Amino acid sequence: TSYTACSAGSYGGGMALTVSSATVSGTSYTSCSANEGGGVVLESSSVTVSDTSYTSCSADNSGGGMALYDSSSAIVSGTSYTNCSADYRGGGMALFSSSSATVSDTSYTSCSAGEYGGGMALYDSSATVSGTSYTSCSADNSGGGMALY
Repeated sequence: TSYTACSAGSYGGGMALTVSSATVSGTSYTSCSANEGGGVVLESSSVTVSDTSYTSCSADNSGGGMALYDSSSAIVSGTSYTNCSADYRGGGMALFSSSSATVSDTSYTSCSAGEYGGGMALYDSSATVSGTSYTSCSADNSGGGMALY
């Protein structure tokens, strides 16, 4: 499955989940954009993501590739975030409001944020990260690879 040049004025350029759950595998999100969650946004939802790519996805606010809100949860493995950007937080992935993520064997490459967390930003949230690389990611303020605050 592929989402290419998809956009939304508010949430989830490629996919938006609200009080839902989903399994996403072998999917590509390319040049998707939204105010929050350029590729995917979750609100009070859960998702399992594997072997998926987010390429050149962007958010006007947070979560260029993926944004999680309101106690959402994500299990992400074997996934790549490349050239994703957010004007504010989490170029690749952003977590807010008691959300959580388990991220393994995933790469964040050349992702950027205007303020915090070029690769990944966590605010009042938690993550377990293993076997993951952050390469050439940047943030104008703090946490080029990852910011926790």
